Amino acid sequence: MCNQQAFRRPHLAPEVPVKPPTLDLYMPATPPLALLAKADFWLKIMWRRHHFRRLFVPLLEEEDLILSDIGLNRTDIEWALELPLRVDALKALEACRKARGIHDKAAAEGSQYGTGEKRCGQSGPPRRIHAEH
Repeated sequence: MCNQQAFRRPHLAPEVPVKPPTLDLYMPATPPLALLAKADFWLKIMWRRHHFRRLFVPLLEEEDLILSDIGLNRTDIEWALELPLRVDALKALEACRKARGIHDKAAAEGSQYGTGEKRCGQSGPPRRIHAEH
C-alpha cells in the first residue's frame, strides 16, 4: 500500500499574441500590423511545438529507468505532447519536473520507513545496471 499523495501537474496560462505598436501617422501603404503580429505569434508557436516533438517523441521509445535518470516520466511527456498549442510544452514539462521533484522530496521526508525512499515498494540497495569488470 502506498502512502504517497497523487501528483497533480501544474497549470500554466496560455500565451497570447503581443499587441502591435500603434503608429502616430497612418499611411495607406502600412501593412496590417495586427495580422502580421498574429501570424508571427502562431508561426513561432508551431515551430516551438515542432521542435518539442522532434526532441521528446524519440524519448518515448526509451525505458522508464533511463527517463527517470534524466528526471522525466513517460506520462509527463505524453501529457505535454497533448497540451494546447498556446501552452509552451517545454515550460510545462519543466514546471512539472520541478513540482514532481518537490513532491518526491516531501514524500521521501514523510516516509514511514525513515530511509528516504522515493517510491513505495522499493527496498534494499539500488539495483545495478552495468556489471563490474
